[in-house]
Amino acid sequence: DFDPKDIAKFIAEETGINEVMLHIKNSRNTKVARALAALLMRSLCNYRCSDICKFFGNITQSRVSKLCCIGVDIISKDERYIDIINKFIIEHTAAA
Repeated sequence: DFDPKDIAKFIAEETGINEVMLHIKNSRNTKVARALAALLMRSLCNYRCSDICKFFGNITQSRVSKLCCIGVDIISKDERYIDIINKFIIEHTAAA
């Protein structure tokens, strides 16, 4: 299991946004970052949708589910993020 804070920091760096922006509601600029973070938390932290809701704050479980679907779409189609899961695992297992 990985720490969701590490995932948030990693995603913020990879997408070029401020980590605080992940917690801002209804921001178009953060949709990709939030989708990737939700997907990684779901798959690498064994977080449920409700856990991710608590992490982001003020977000519904259905929105988290939708973000995960968007995240899957992003990592399967966007060249920049295809290997993002492997990159995170490699960086954070080497550091441990």
